[in-house]
Amino acid sequence: MKKNWSRQAQAMLFKAVLLVCLLVCLAASQDLSFRYNGFRSANLSVDGIAEITSSGLLRLTNDTKQEKGHAFFPNPITFKNTNGSVFTFSTTFVFAIVPEIASISGHGIAFVIAPTKGLPGSLPSQYLGLFNKTNNGNDTNHVFAVELDTIYSSEFDDINDNHVGIDINGLTSEESAPAGYHTNSSGRLANLTLASSQPMQIWVEYDGTQKQLNITLAAINMGKPSIPLLSVALDLSPYLLDTMYVGFSSSTGSVLTSHYVLGWSYNMNGQAQALDLAQLPKLPRIGPKERSKFLTIGVPTISVSVVFIVISGLVYFIRRKRKFAEVLEDWERDYGPHRFKYKDLYIATKGFRDKELLGSGGFGRVYRGVLPSSKIEIAVKKVSHETRQGMKVFVAEIVSIGRLRHRNLVTLLGYCRRKGELLLVYDYMLNGSLDKYLDVKASNVLLDGELNGRLGDFGLARLYDHGTDPQTTHVVGTLGYLAPEHTRTGKATTKTDVYAFGTFLLEVACGRRPIERTEQAEDAILLDWVFSFWVKGEIIEARDQNLGPDYIPEEVELVLKLGLLCSHSVPEVRPSMRQVLHFLDRDIPLPELSSLGLSASGLTFAHPEETTTRSRRGWPVIGHLHLLAGSQPPHIILGNLADQMGPIFTIKLGVHRALVVNSWELARDCLTTNDKAFANRPKALAMEILGYNYYLFGTSPYGEYWRQICKIVTLEIVVGKRFVECNKGDEGRDSDDDWRSALRDFFKLMGKFVVSDAFPFLRWLDFGGDEKEMKKTAKELDNIIGGWLHEHKQKRASGVVYKGGGEDFMDVLLSILQDAKELSNRDVDTINKSTCLAIILAASDTTSVTLTWTLSFLLNNRRVLKKAQQELDTLVGIERQVKESDMKDLVYLQAIIKESFRLYPAAPLSVPHESIEDCSVGGYHIPAGTRLIVNVSKIHRDSRVWLNPSEFIPERFLTTHKDVDVKGQNFELLPFGSGRRMCPGVSFALQVLNLPLATLLHSFEIETPSGQPVDMSESAGMTNLRANPVDVLLTPRLPPPLYAATN
Repeated sequence: MKKNWSRQAQAMLFKAVLLVCLLVCLAASQDLSFRYNGFRSANLSVDGIAEITSSGLLRLTNDTKQEKGHAFFPNPITFKNTNGSVFTFSTTFVFAIVPEIASISGHGIAFVIAPTKGLPGSLPSQYLGLFNKTNNGNDTNHVFAVELDTIYSSEFDDINDNHVGIDINGLTSEESAPAGYHTNSSGRLANLTLASSQPMQIWVEYDGTQKQLNITLAAINMGKPSIPLLSVALDLSPYLLDTMYVGFSSSTGSVLTSHYVLGWSYNMNGQAQALDLAQLPKLPRIGPKERSKFLTIGVPTISVSVVFIVISGLVYFIRRKRKFAEVLEDWERDYGPHRFKYKDLYIATKGFRDKELLGSGGFGRVYRGVLPSSKIEIAVKKVSHETRQGMKVFVAEIVSIGRLRHRNLVTLLGYCRRKGELLLVYDYMLNGSLDKYLDVKASNVLLDGELNGRLGDFGLARLYDHGTDPQTTHVVGTLGYLAPEHTRTGKATTKTDVYAFGTFLLEVACGRRPIERTEQAEDAILLDWVFSFWVKGEIIEARDQNLGPDYIPEEVELVLKLGLLCSHSVPEVRPSMRQVLHFLDRDIPLPELSSLGLSASGLTFAHPEETTTRSRRGWPVIGHLHLLAGSQPPHIILGNLADQMGPIFTIKLGVHRALVVNSWELARDCLTTNDKAFANRPKALAMEILGYNYYLFGTSPYGEYWRQICKIVTLEIVVGKRFVECNKGDEGRDSDDDWRSALRDFFKLMGKFVVSDAFPFLRWLDFGGDEKEMKKTAKELDNIIGGWLHEHKQKRASGVVYKGGGEDFMDVLLSILQDAKELSNRDVDTINKSTCLAIILAASDTTSVTLTWTLSFLLNNRRVLKKAQQELDTLVGIERQVKESDMKDLVYLQAIIKESFRLYPAAPLSVPHESIEDCSVGGYHIPAGTRLIVNVSKIHRDSRVWLNPSEFIPERFLTTHKDVDVKGQNFELLPFGSGRRMCPGVSFALQVLNLPLATLLHSFEIETPSGQPVDMSESAGMTNLRANPVDVLLTPRLPPPLYAATN
């Protein structure tokens, strides 16, 4: 009996202990609280592609497409009390959505309360790993979720592609709001971008007593806002089971996005503990590391500069060794007394310093010096002489001249000879030249200490022999003294000496220089100025006014008239020097100038063509690259340089020389007269890799291939209006995302500075990984376009017949290239893909850029917007949509587009050209291989052509510039270029631009959300993109049935 009682007591005790344990566990689950400041030691249940990284991040998705990831607290949690009501609970977590491509996001993330941990049967992509097509919306799911969605899904009635939603048993949200937070000060909603790659914090709080759900969102480190983003009266009791699991779910589609949870805090029946934000793990860097300009430009520049400095140092050392080297041949030893040592001359002139420079001219530079041994003052003239031909005779002539002694000649003391250079040593004339100018002119008349005149450079004309072949001589002299035939033929004669002497007479008598800048252009040339007085019969008035009354009028008039006679443009009319002496001595009378046919057309002054353009001094090795490294777009930088240097100048881009033109006249010269010379395109890494090794006809070299493709494009696109069509198959939006992403990368890389473009010998280093990135993008584009080509080939092989000429451009190319003998040596598939890519590039980016700028202008100019809509209402009405046939009548709309082209051309700098032969632009010699950059933006804002050039005034194209179009014939407006390399699809582009803009303005009222003006800042790149996106509100302005008809 006692034994039985003992067993019963033990059984009862065991049941009591078990009951107490269950009660304790139940109480623990009801008051559950946990906090993870990072998940390195967290015990979570993860599945799918979810993982906990080594740094403690909970990463729900990775770089795998079409997958899902879950992470749940491992133990079930009791959510209901004995009455069946859901307890109060609170949670907060920090998350980050990091897309692989900054502007294109994948799908979102959700906090979820579910009956199971794994959510079996759920799908990725738009289903967020929560549901599938079958169970979405079923009441038996018993799932509650807060979604942070970054994709707009019309099938789930999403409000936008950046929202927070409350989901119960399905993905159609019960309540949702755009992502953001209410400010504590004003309560105004401030927007947040969920897929910004930046951490954000969210609070989800449920009051089981009040049946109230509050959701609050904020940027990290700003604290919890006092006003929740969503506040909903909601009883969760019907939807949740007694015990549930809490955690997170996310998924990927075709656009790769990483979803992270950095920290998580949860509490049942109370407020969740605050997270220690300082202890949260850091997000990893996504994508390639941002490369600083120091690494992409600075490092290679420094490397090249170091090499340059080392080489320069070595060269300097060698030159230092040879500093005092001379050329001394055996036959010169007989001229010992007349031969000076270079070292003595170098020391005498203090190293030929500029401080000792007395003057310079056509024959060389003259320096003052004091011989170190004798302390005699000398003048040393450095004369360039590159040829050895006749050197022995010339030196002998110098020695002979040195033996001459005459009171009117500057004594030539001797010479020194180095490679390519002669140094002539003279007596130093204390009082300098007659008027400080050079050659056979006033400056060659030197004054000694007693102001006696002496002639310098006597006999040196033999350095450039009279009467020799002009192709083997140099034109030496100073402008104003060179006879017209001398600059034209390069041949110096006795008659050219007489011309120079005539200028000398005028210079002395008038006290003016041969060329002198004055306010009046006709006064700039002394010869023309004196001639104008002779025409008026007042030649004596051209005298030097410093003479005062102390002069003999007859003598002054004689000198002036003799100066005109000696400067006659016809050499045969000029007198000989013997005759000049007789005229000056009045032995014979001076002939009447009118009897010699002296007229305005006879006295012309020839300006020799300049051989080099202006060029701002660049840095060693890199040239002018540093000027383009600023924050301003290149076309603005080059335009500012044009204001300083004029409309034409050259710059050095590494090893390449580039000609920059900034006026419409020079652009016309380049693209008409020199159109063929500049028909080539320069080579660049992006054009090679992204342009199918220069198959892309817009970047291909000038030649037969380019001509054939250009002809095909013109006939089939511009005339035939055939376009490239493709079937995206079952991929839908994901395929579009891949295509847009690849195109965006293409334009980014095409407009990017690449070190090896400026320094081709550094390509093997691939600074910044640009070549690797280009190859990746090129492969992505080729895969997509190659897929289209494969589809078209399959259709042709299966015998598909197009009705009504339904072939697109790719079909036509397949037919043409099959029989094109001119292109038989090239890969036809590559031609097809590259040409179709070129068409798509022109239609996508350029068109969208122009439409965006035009829309921005209209938002900032409401008067123009209203006037355009009035034109549409008058000519089209409001009972139908705009048609293409209406475009010809919408003249104001066309003026708006022209004005937008003018102010913000899609390509503010022309696609670079390259000269294939020497040519002349604006009087400057341009060697072959020079790159041409036409600053279209600067031309479009030329104040000489456009009144108020920076203002948006479409009316100018209806009045003062009504005959100006954009088709390459008016060089004041060149948005599509001109010449043989201009865009062949101008007409097509205008059609593409006109109709969409007309439809938008006709169908909707447009305005900005804030009512503020649109920022018109530009960004640098291949095309003229806006620096910031523009937000627009559209309000229908036509009857509703018209919108239904367009769906």
